[in-house]
Amino acid sequence: MSLTDGSYAGVSQGFGGETKVTVLIENGKIAQVTVDETNDTEAVSQQTVKKVPEMIVAAQNYAVDIVSGATKSSKGIMDAVKNALEQAGDISELGPQKAAAPASVKTENITDPAASYDKFDQEITKDLVIIGSGISGLSAAVQAGQDDVDAIVIEKLAATGGNGGGVEGQFAINSERQQELGIHITPNEIMTAEHQMGQYRANGSIWLDFINSSADNVSWCKENGVDYSGQVDNYYTGLFNTFHWFNGGHASQGYVPQMTAKAQENGVDFIFNTAAKHLIYQDHKVTGVIAEDQDGKVIKFNAKAVIVATGGIGGNRDLVHKQGWNTDHMLLTGMPSSAGDGYLMTKEVGSKDLIHESAQLVMNYVQAFPTDAPLLYMDPINGIKGFTTGGEVVFVNEEGDRFVNENIYAFNMMLQSMAMKQNKASYAVFTRQMFLDFAAKVGVENGAEVLDHAVKENEGQTLFESETLAGLADSFNLPQENLLATIKHYNELCHQGEDTDFNKDAEVLTALEEGPFYIAQVDQNYLVGIGGIGTNKRFEVIDDEHNAIPGLYATGMDGVMLYKNVYTMNMPGTACGFSVHSGRHAVQNAEKTF
Repeated sequence: MSLTDGSYAGVSQGFGGETKVTVLIENGKIAQVTVDETNDTEAVSQQTVKKVPEMIVAAQNYAVDIVSGATKSSKGIMDAVKNALEQAGDISELGPQKAAAPASVKTENITDPAASYDKFDQEITKDLVIIGSGISGLSAAVQAGQDDVDAIVIEKLAATGGNGGGVEGQFAINSERQQELGIHITPNEIMTAEHQMGQYRANGSIWLDFINSSADNVSWCKENGVDYSGQVDNYYTGLFNTFHWFNGGHASQGYVPQMTAKAQENGVDFIFNTAAKHLIYQDHKVTGVIAEDQDGKVIKFNAKAVIVATGGIGGNRDLVHKQGWNTDHMLLTGMPSSAGDGYLMTKEVGSKDLIHESAQLVMNYVQAFPTDAPLLYMDPINGIKGFTTGGEVVFVNEEGDRFVNENIYAFNMMLQSMAMKQNKASYAVFTRQMFLDFAAKVGVENGAEVLDHAVKENEGQTLFESETLAGLADSFNLPQENLLATIKHYNELCHQGEDTDFNKDAEVLTALEEGPFYIAQVDQNYLVGIGGIGTNKRFEVIDDEHNAIPGLYATGMDGVMLYKNVYTMNMPGTACGFSVHSGRHAVQNAEKTF
C-alpha cells in the first residue's frame, strides 16, 4: 500500500442515499476515518458509524467485516472510504482478503462417499451448489445471483418451496413496518427471553447476529419482491409482535414465487427432480455433490462450496426416533421429501451430530378423534389448537401421575408435547361436558356426535368412556389407586382456585366430578425437524472438535443453532427468519474462500 499523506473526501451510495466520509492519511497509513453524512435510518446506521471506521483503521484496509444488522450501511461506508483512498494512491493490495485456512478436520476415518461411483452420466462445474430450494435455499440463491456467483440449485421435487411453502411469516425487530406501527423491541428483550426458555444452552452469539440482522433481512426480501401483508403481530401466543405475515398468509404466495423468479433473473440455474445423494470429499474438503435425476442418471457437480438446505429430518421416522421420540403411533405430516438427506450426507464427511439436541415442530393428537382433515394440524378437534393441546383436560402418565401444566400451550404451542417425550405413555382425562364445551368454542356444532362416534369406532383402541373414574384406569392398565389419588388432589386444587403444583391457569381449572368420564391415549403429530447438523456462526458445518469442514455449509432447518431441544415458538417467526438469514450469509461467507 502506497498512500500520500493528506485528507481525502470519499462518497458512495448507501441504503437511503449518499454516504460521505473523510479519510486522514498520516505517515502513509490510515490514521482516521470520519463519517460526515449518511442518509440511512438511525436505527440501522448508528452502530456502523462508530464501529466500521474503527475497524478500518485497525485493519488498515477499507474492506472489513460487516456489522451485524447493517449490511448496506457498512458497505456504504467501506465503499466511500475506498473512493477516498483511491485519491491517495495505489490500493491494489487492499480489498477483501481470503479467509484464513480453517483448522484441520480429523479425517483419518473419512473416505470420499462419492468414490464408489465409476462413471457419471453428466458433469457440471459451478462455484456454488445449493441443495434444496425452500426458504433458506432460495435466500442463498438470490444472494448468490446478486453477487454474481456462478451457482446452481439442486431440488429433488418438481418445483421450489420445499418444506417452507406453508410458513406464514418472518421474524424481525425494528423493521420499517414495525417502526410505522409503533412497535419497539430491543435485542436484549428477545435474547433474555430466548436464553431463559432454553436454559442458556443456545449459542447467544448466533442469536444476536440473527436478531441484529433481522430488519435488514426483511428489507432485503422486500427489495427482491417478497410480498408482506403489512400485518405484524405475535402469532396468537407469542411474547412479542415480531411476526411479519406474508401476503396470502403463506410463503407459497408471498415468498417462494418471488424469490424463485429473482434468483433465475439473476442467472442462478435450477435443476429439478434431482436428488443429492452424497458429498464429494477430496483433499480434506468438500468439492461437490453427486446427485441422481428422476431417470436414474448420475450427475457429478464440482464446486468450490456446497450449501445444504434440505429442510430437516421430519419425513424420516428412523431419525425422528433417534431424536428420542416414541414413534409407534406418531404421524409424520410434514413434507415427506424432508427425509434427512442433508443430515445423512454431512454425517458421511464427519459433521458434528446434534440430532439429540435438535428441536421439532410437534403437537398432540388422539387416534380415535377425527384425522381426516386435509391438513391434520388445522382440524379443530385434533389439530394444533385441538382438545388435547391444553385447557381443562388433565394429563397423566403411565403411572397415573400428573406431570405438567396442561395449559402450557398458551405460552408455547410446543411445550405440552415436549413434556410427554419423557413418558412411556401419556393420557388425557376429561369429562363429557369438557369436550362439549370445547367443541362449541371452536365451532363444532355436533360435538356430542363426534365424541360418541370416536368412542364407538375407537381407532387404535385409544379412547374409553366410563361412568366412574375408577373405571378409566382399567382401560390402559393404569395403577387405579394412584390415578384416583391424582384426580382427587387435582379436584381439590380446582376448588381452592389455585394449582399449587404446576400453576395451571385458574380459568381452566375445572374439577372432574360429574361423569361420564373419558380417557384418551395422546400421541404426537410431527411436522418439522429443526436442526441436527453442527454449524458455527458462519454456517460452516463443523466436526466433533468444532473445526469447520472446508467447503461445506448448512442453513435453514438443517443447520439452525437457535434452539436446544425446544422450538421456542413464543418468539414468532424465528425459524423462517433464520432460514432467510442463514441462506444469505452462508453465501457471503463462502465467497470469502473462493
